[in-house]
Amino acid sequence: GRPGDISIVEQDDLILTSLDHYDTPFQSSLVFGDGTFSGISWTASATARWLNEVRDGNDLYALVVPNGTLTIHLLGVDALLYLDAGMIITETFGKAMTFIADDISFRSGTSQVVGTGNLIIQANQEAWNYRLGTAGENASGSDLARDAFARDMELTSGDLAALADGFSKITIGRYSAGNTMIIGDVFNAQVIKFTGEQRVLDHRWRCRGYRPPGN
Repeated sequence: GRPGDISIVEQDDLILTSLDHYDTPFQSSLVFGDGTFSGISWTASATARWLNEVRDGNDLYALVVPNGTLTIHLLGVDALLYLDAGMIITETFGKAMTFIADDISFRSGTSQVVGTGNLIIQANQEAWNYRLGTAGENASGSDLARDAFARDMELTSGDLAALADGFSKITIGRYSAGNTMIIGDVFNAQVIKFTGEQRVLDHRWRCRGYRPPGN
């Protein structure tokens, strides 16, 4: 890759998350004298954006790429890329984002995967099944269990809602023989079509949406 690019390769599952605070180390026998920290001035020269990412009360980033592309590649069969909390973002305009994993679940909320370049989502296996929207959900509108279908990637309505507006192009799956795409409804439905019952929306639909600057 080029300077600034981030590439992560993992053999099996990968969980990405974020905290809104960081634990402070504590040593009961250590005492600092008066004025020990009074001379610290480097924070005055740091950018507001950088401080926002590292201080307590920061924006909830799971993974930030300031100046390059992002590639995450999980090698194991049926390995899961799981966004538990926070945002994945490429901050430089036009930089690509690529996820290669046999299963993907974006659980942190709507518009939490953010970029302005090409987004590619593919299984690691050359031949795989892809279930989009309600095709990856059960009759009650909930996500299918991970082992419900063998050799499948389930990108449910909630997972797809995690993709923010602004990508120049989104590619899901492969063109090669042996790949199957099963597409269900993909919208914020209030009623379950199969049962006619009110749909109980999980936390992903209730998160505040994010739009990249200038959009």
